[in-house]
Amino acid sequence: MTETPQALLGIVAAAGTADVDLALSALALAAIARPNLKLDPYRSHLAELADQAPRRLRGTGDDARALAEAATATLRDTYGYDGDRTTYDDRRNADLAYVIDRRRGLPVALGILYIHAVRAMGASAHGINFPGHFLVGIGTPRGSVMIDPFNGGRMLDGDELESMLPPNTPLAQEHLAALSDRGTLIRLQNNILSRSRAAGDWVRAALTLESLTRMAPGTAQFHYELGDAYVRIERPNAARVALQKALAAEPSAPWAQQAQALLSATLRSLN
Repeated sequence: MTETPQALLGIVAAAGTADVDLALSALALAAIARPNLKLDPYRSHLAELADQAPRRLRGTGDDARALAEAATATLRDTYGYDGDRTTYDDRRNADLAYVIDRRRGLPVALGILYIHAVRAMGASAHGINFPGHFLVGIGTPRGSVMIDPFNGGRMLDGDELESMLPPNTPLAQEHLAALSDRGTLIRLQNNILSRSRAAGDWVRAALTLESLTRMAPGTAQFHYELGDAYVRIERPNAARVALQKALAAEPSAPWAQQAQALLSATLRSLN
C-alpha cells in the first residue's frame, strides 16, 4: 500500500459518489483500528480474488447471471466465504481483515468482497441499501441481478426480495437504490459503531467516528457523535473542536440543542 490508511480515507472523501478501491479502503479502516495490522497478506488475498474470479467466468462477460455465478464460485466455493450466523453481533464481522481471516462476516463486509470480485471481471457492482440486509447489485448492458452475499451469493428475484421486507411492506424502488462506495464503507463502520456503543466501548466508538469524519467530513452529525464520544472518554479539548464543527455546519439540526448543551458543559470543564 503506497498510501497510508488515513490517506486512503481522504481519497474516499474526495471521491464523493464516485467509485473507489472499495476492498482496499475497507482494509484501511481495519488498519486504523488496529495499527499493528500488517496489510500485505490481505492485499495479496484481494489480488488472488481478482485473479480467480475471471477464471470462473463462463459464457459472455456481459451476462449478469454468469458474473454472479463466477463471483460465488470464487468466494463461496473456492475460499469458503459465508455469513456468520453463530456470532453475528461480533464486531469483527465488520472488520474486513478479520473477515478474510475467518471467512465469515456480516452482509456488508462480504458484499465488499463480492463487489471486488465482480469489478475484477470488468463489470459494474454496487451495494444495495436494502432495509436491514445489505445486498449487491450486478449490472451489465444485458441486464442486472441482485445477490445476497450473506447467503452464498444466491441470486434473488422480486418475490424473494419482497419476502425479506417487514409484513405488508410492498417492494419499492427506494429499497433497491444503489449505494455509493463511500455509503457502503459508512454502513460497514456503522455496524462497528453500534456494537461498540452497545458494549460501552467508547474508545472504539470514538476511533470509528474519527474514520467516519475522515470519509464524510461534511456530515455534521458524525462530528456531533464524535464530540459526544470524546466527552465520554474524557478528551474535552477534542470534544470542543468536534462539537463546534458540528454546530457550525448544521446549527439547526435535530441534535443541535443537545450538542450545544454538551459543548457548554465541556467549555465549563476547561475553565
